[in-house]
Amino acid sequence: MTVPEKVWGAIDQVNAEDLVLVVSAWDTASKTGEKNDFSANVVIGRLRSGGLAVLDVWKSKLNFAKLPDVVLNRYGLLMERYRTLPALVIEDAGSGTQLIDTIRSRDAQIPLIAANPVKAKIIRAERKTQFGWMYPEFKLLAVK
Repeated sequence: MTVPEKVWGAIDQVNAEDLVLVVSAWDTASKTGEKNDFSANVVIGRLRSGGLAVLDVWKSKLNFAKLPDVVLNRYGLLMERYRTLPALVIEDAGSGTQLIDTIRSRDAQIPLIAANPVKAKIIRAERKTQFGWMYPEFKLLAVK
C-alpha cells in the first residue's frame, strides 16, 4: 500500500514561531546486534496553520546504557532549536518501560507520555499509512 503523493508536501524550513507543539516520539530497542531492531525517533511539529510537519527522524542501534543520554541530549537540542518544551512520547514496552522510569527519575519536569503499544507493529504501521486517505484535510509536510 502506497501513500498518495498529494498527502505529502515539502518545506525548506520551519520557524519556531510557526509551531504550536513539538512532539518527540521514540520506539526503542536495547541491543546492537545485526538482527536486533533500531531505536528510532521521529519529531513532529504542529503548525499554526493546522498542518503537521516531520521535523526530524533518527535511528541507531544502542545498548540501553547509552539510550537515556541520547534521548535527553536530543530532547535538549529540540528545546534549543524550537524554543519550546517538547512532549516526549516513549512506547511503554520492553526497553521503553525502563527508559520511561530512567527519564522520570532524572528529570521529572519533562512532559513525558508513556504510549501503550496497540496490536502488532505491522498493524500499527498499516494504520498510520492509511492516515492520509482517512483524513485528506491534513497535509503532512516533511522538512527538507
